[in-house]
Amino acid sequence: MQKDLEERVESPTEVDSGKEAFEAVLLEHKHEIEVLKGAMASAAKHFEVELAHRDLEIDKCKHELEVVSEKYFHDKSTLEDEHRRLQGHMEDGLFQAGQGIKR
Repeated sequence: MQKDLEERVESPTEVDSGKEAFEAVLLEHKHEIEVLKGAMASAAKHFEVELAHRDLEIDKCKHELEVVSEKYFHDKSTLEDEHRRLQGHMEDGLFQAGQGIKR
């Protein structure tokens, strides 16, 4: 039984070797974490730049829409005025033609 216990207990050399292996893996993982953090920060920065670019494009499109909308309403108003004017001429012409018939 004593011999079994002695076999199960690792020697200090084995413990040190295991500790060094564990520390090496831990150091490797820490390095990987730092690399991933850098990649994540870079991706976040790239994403922010893309969002800013899209925001500028959206603002540009909004401005263009405002300009086109103003032009549309101006043209619509002009056409409506012209339509009323022409309709008035037509009604005047029909009214005068109607009076001519009654004579």
